Amino acid sequence: MRSTDLARALPLVAMVLGNKLGLTVTVQGNMAYTDGKHINLPILPEDDRDSLIAVRGYLDHEAAHVRFTNMDEGKPAGFVGHLMNTLEDIRVEHAMSGLYPGSKQNLTALADLMIRQKLLQLPDPEEKSELHPVSVFDAWLNLKLQSEQLNYPAVKEAYEDASELAHAIFPQDMLDQVASIVAPITQLESTGEVGKMTEDVVAFIKDYIEQQKQQPPPPQGQDGSEQESSESESSDGGQDASGGQQESGSDSANGDQGDQGSENSQSSDQDSKGAAGQGSGQEDFDDSSDDSRKSDVQSSGSSGDGEKQSNQDSSDQSQQQEQGQDGSGRQGGSGMADMLTQLLEADEKDLEGLDRSKALANYLNDKSDDLAEGGQPLGAITIPETVPASPAEQISLERVLGTSSKLRTRLTGMIQSSKLQRNHPKQTGRRLDTRYIARLPLNDLRVFSAKQEKKAVNTAVLILIDRSSSMRGESKMAVAREAALAAAIGVDSIPGTSVCVGAFPTGYANGVMEVLPFGQKPRSNSRNFGVSASGGTPLADAIWWGAVRLMARKEPRKLMLIATDGEANHPAQAKAAVERLTRSGVEMMGLGIKCNAVENVFDDHRVIHTVEELPAALIGMLQDKLRQT
Repeated sequence: MRSTDLARALPLVAMVLGNKLGLTVTVQGNMAYTDGKHINLPILPEDDRDSLIAVRGYLDHEAAHVRFTNMDEGKPAGFVGHLMNTLEDIRVEHAMSGLYPGSKQNLTALADLMIRQKLLQLPDPEEKSELHPVSVFDAWLNLKLQSEQLNYPAVKEAYEDASELAHAIFPQDMLDQVASIVAPITQLESTGEVGKMTEDVVAFIKDYIEQQKQQPPPPQGQDGSEQESSESESSDGGQDASGGQQESGSDSANGDQGDQGSENSQSSDQDSKGAAGQGSGQEDFDDSSDDSRKSDVQSSGSSGDGEKQSNQDSSDQSQQQEQGQDGSGRQGGSGMADMLTQLLEADEKDLEGLDRSKALANYLNDKSDDLAEGGQPLGAITIPETVPASPAEQISLERVLGTSSKLRTRLTGMIQSSKLQRNHPKQTGRRLDTRYIARLPLNDLRVFSAKQEKKAVNTAVLILIDRSSSMRGESKMAVAREAALAAAIGVDSIPGTSVCVGAFPTGYANGVMEVLPFGQKPRSNSRNFGVSASGGTPLADAIWWGAVRLMARKEPRKLMLIATDGEANHPAQAKAAVERLTRSGVEMMGLGIKCNAVENVFDDHRVIHTVEELPAALIGMLQDKLRQT
C-alpha cells in the first residue's frame, strides 16, 4: 500500500500517536483543545504539510505533559505561572525527545514551523519604547532554552535578535544570573523541581529590584534626592542662597559631582556667569540659582578637570535621570526597579500571545476555519475506547478447527503456494543444475540453475465483527465468532502475515472489544472470541479504531474486513471513513449478513443470505484478496 499516503492522513496520524502515547484523541469541529488526557483536533486539510507538522508537534508536546508533568502541582497565576510553564515545557520536551526519537524530529519541525509562520508574538526592536518588559524577557528566555538546551536550529536567528534586544533593556549581570539559575533545566526530574527553580528566579529578581532601589541612577555616584533629604535634617529647611554647605537636590539631578566631603570650603563671590572653582580635583558649582548654573554649564567652553562635565548637555542629563536611565537607553536605579516590578506583576493580558501551546492551537483553528470557508463540511472522527474482551459464551476450539479445517487448508495452501521458490534452468549462470545435464547432447543449453522468488505476502489483516443486538437471532453471533476465529487461525499460519480481530460495540457505548490483538496467537486467545451481542452499529467509529491499529503496523499491505448484519448508525460517516482509508491504500471489504446495506458503504462487498454461508464467505473474501499479490 502507499504508506506515505496513509502517513499524510491527519486523522490517522493523530489517532495513532494518541494511542501510542496513551491519549484519547478525537477529530471534530474546528477547535483544538486538551484537558490533559483528552485531545481534540479540528478537521484539517488532509494533504497540507504544515498542518501535519503542527498536529504531530502538538500531540507530542501535550503527550509530554501527560507523561512527565504532575498536574497536582498546580500553576500560579500571572508571570510566575507563565515562567513555570515555560520551564516545564523545556523539561518535558527534552524528556520526550529522549524517550521517543520520533518526537525529537516532530518537535524540531514544530519549532521551525512556529518561527516560519510567526506564530509567537516576538517583540519588535523598532517598538522598544512601547514594549512590555515581559514580552522581551519571555522571548529571550524561551528562545535561549529552545536553542541551547533543546538544540532546535530554527530558533537560533530569532534568539540572537531577542538576546540583542534583551541586553539593550535589561542589565547584563541580571540576565547572566537568570541564565545561570535555569541552566540545569533539562536535568530536573519533576514538576516540583521546576517549581523550585521558578521560585529561585523570582526571588533573584525581587532581590535585584531591592538592590536597584538602593542605588542612584547612573551615571551619577549619588542619588540627589536622598542627599537632599539627608542634609536637610541639619538645615533650617530652606535653601541657602549663597550655596554654602547645603547641596541642592537640583544640583545632583543635573549631574553635579562636587566634593561633598569638603563642605568647609565655600565658594568665593561669583560673577554673573557663575564661573566654577576647583577643589580636591573636582568642581563645585554655585547653587544660588539653577537657571544661572545651567546657563553656565551650557555656555562654558573652557577645558580642564573642572570643566569636564560642563561640556555635557545638562538638560539631556536631567531628562535621562528623570527616566532612570544611564544614557544608553537602559533603565537604572529606581527606573530599573520599576521595570522589573512591572515584569513580575504582568497579568494575563500582558502575557497574551506568549503561550506556545495556545499559539499552536489557534493556528490549527485557523486552518480548520479556512477549510470550512472553502466549502468542506466539518465531520467528526472519534476513536472509540478499546475494551478487553469479556467473553460471555463458551467457544469450542475443537469444533472451530473441525468444521473450518477445509476452508483453512484452502486459505493456507493458497498462500504457501504463492511463496514457493521454483528453479527455472537458463542458458547462462554460475551454477550447473545436474538435473538438466542430459539436455546438452540435444543442443539445449539451459543447464544453469536460477531461482525465481515470488513476493512474500507481508500483510496486516484486521477483522471486525458486528456484535449489535440484531446479531442475537438465528445464532448469527455464534457463527460469526467461530468464523472469525477460523479465519484468524488461517491467516496467522501464513508467514509474513499478522491478524487482529475486534468486535463492536461494547454494549451501548461506541467502544471496541479487542478480541485478538496484533502479535498474539488466535489459538491461545480462543476464549476471547466468546463475545455476546448487544448495542447498536457504530460502524464509522469501529472503522477508525481499526485504522489506528493498521497504521501502526509495519506490513506494507493492509486489509480490513467488516462483517455486519445491519445498517450503520451514521451511514454517511461510515462511507466517508471507508473512502478516506481506501485513498490511503487500505483495502476495505464489507460482508453483509442477510443485509444489503454494505453495498452503500463498501465498493468491495459481498452479501450472504443464510447464516451457514458466513464461514465460507468470510474466509473466501480474504482468500480472494490475498491472492491478488
